[in-house]
Amino acid sequence: MPRSSSETVRAVSLSVLLWCLFAILPAATDAASDARTSPELQRLLDLIEHRAHLMPDVARWKWQRNLPITDGEQEDAVLARSTQEAMRAGLDPVGAQALVAAQMAVARDIQQASFERFEQTAPPAGGPDLHTDLRRAINATTAAILATLPPVLPLLPERRDLLTEALRARLQPLGASSTSIASLAEALTVLRPAPVVRNTLERVLESGVLRIGTTLDYEPFSFIGADGEPDGIDVALGRLLAESLDVAAEFVTSSWPTLMSDFSDDRFDIGMSGISRTPTRARVAAFTAPYHTGGKTPIIRCSDRQRFDSLASIDQENVRAVVNPGGTNEELTRTALTRASIRIFDDNTRIFLEIAEDRADVMLTDAIEVRLQTARDPRLCAALPGQTLTFQEKGFMLPGEADTAWLRYVDLWLATIRGEGVLDELFERYLGQP
Repeated sequence: MPRSSSETVRAVSLSVLLWCLFAILPAATDAASDARTSPELQRLLDLIEHRAHLMPDVARWKWQRNLPITDGEQEDAVLARSTQEAMRAGLDPVGAQALVAAQMAVARDIQQASFERFEQTAPPAGGPDLHTDLRRAINATTAAILATLPPVLPLLPERRDLLTEALRARLQPLGASSTSIASLAEALTVLRPAPVVRNTLERVLESGVLRIGTTLDYEPFSFIGADGEPDGIDVALGRLLAESLDVAAEFVTSSWPTLMSDFSDDRFDIGMSGISRTPTRARVAAFTAPYHTGGKTPIIRCSDRQRFDSLASIDQENVRAVVNPGGTNEELTRTALTRASIRIFDDNTRIFLEIAEDRADVMLTDAIEVRLQTARDPRLCAALPGQTLTFQEKGFMLPGEADTAWLRYVDLWLATIRGEGVLDELFERYLGQP
């Protein structure tokens, strides 16, 4: 009895997924079967070719729906997922992303070649579904490629010519260009294993120094005191953390625009500066349990309390907002205020004077900072007393989740000083009130 169209699609989908699970597709050309290649390298080439063989069906699905070849949002999602898959496979995430990007360039070439054929001869109706069948197969194959790579990495640089020849033999008949094939070969030969994760706790104990990253411009957490030395809640906590380890505390000055790049460049062992725990930062860093919970709220001149009694009244064309650059304040301000003018002011220690002295009208910042500044300057008031526009937790920023010993230590130390009342005492001291 002949199969229905839906049965045919399901059968194709099942066969595609089974292949991806077991990776049994044989080499398709004499060049790809070259006896000089190792079995591991042969399997890698098989997987790359199989991924490429899925692209004509991807092109057919898009052609039938009059969709463009390039899907930037989907490509970004694939690249983001490849970072996690690369880490699981023990590969350098940056190099793995470059490899996946090169494979996507090959895929676009093949889809473009398919589109050009379809202009001459329309493809048959039906075929595997992009969302339920093909993307699952592509994702499975990409993950299999990354998992296959670690044992063959030492072989690739010395066999670059052979690799390029084999890729050309397999991919050019499908429509891949010489340029995209060369880029793919380059990405394969320069890919490296993931760097060894450092044990921060061991390094700190061996060196006798704890490097603490801080911005020194955010009261009450981190600022320059009257004596010219670092001061604030997080500075005091940093000294206590170093004392618990019997090492010296070294404060490394960073800034909100450069905080994450300084962290990635290994300039400090822990970030302590009233740093908000955000999903964006959590992509590259680990965070301790929160030690403070709050949110953003507007600060204004007290004389404008009747004028500004809601976010809507603040977001008006004649309102002058001011914000410090590079952090969560700027991120929220640009999202929440679409009509008000926004001015960047890069001196976070003097920014509130811009409002008090009528050079700006409002700033969106942490409620704890609003509490401190309104207590210090009677010209300043909270626009929405007791209300916050966001929910935020502050934590200490540490190297990624693989460095678990350091994270466990700092979390345990934080729980101890919280239980002993030290944390509450520091907030009371620096805020001047309970």
